[in-house]
Amino acid sequence: MGVYGADGYALLGWNGGDLVSMPKCSLVVDQGSRYVWNNVTGVQALQSPDTSTRQAATIYDANQVRIHLTFSTAYTGTIHLYALDGDGLGRRETITVDDGSGPQTANLTTDFSQGAWVNVPINVAAGRTVTVTVTRTAGLNAVLSGVFLG
Repeated sequence: MGVYGADGYALLGWNGGDLVSMPKCSLVVDQGSRYVWNNVTGVQALQSPDTSTRQAATIYDANQVRIHLTFSTAYTGTIHLYALDGDGLGRRETITVDDGSGPQTANLTTDFSQGAWVNVPINVAAGRTVTVTVTRTAGLNAVLSGVFLG
């Protein structure tokens, strides 16, 4: 808490929904279902904005999770994405971020049962969209737990 998200955050799957505060953009989950790992409460679980709770929540899909953020005003900064393999089933995935200037890709090719961050610089004009695609490369499904700006 306090490291990422100064410009907004989305805790995906939080309490079966999404906990979102993104004043600079709107976030839509295009593909993915919500889930909470109730047995994970350690530091790998994301922390609530008021720091009172940790929850290992996620959106998942058998093959690909997709979200998009539409910015009402121009934005230049970093998008920080957090993924957690909450049940340690050997998930591996490719995360692609496209801000309209071409996709940038990161591969989670090792164990991320303790969580993994992907940080990508973005530069978005007003009214434009950033698309985030998480593609399963191994394991049960693709997962994404959090999106943070700034």
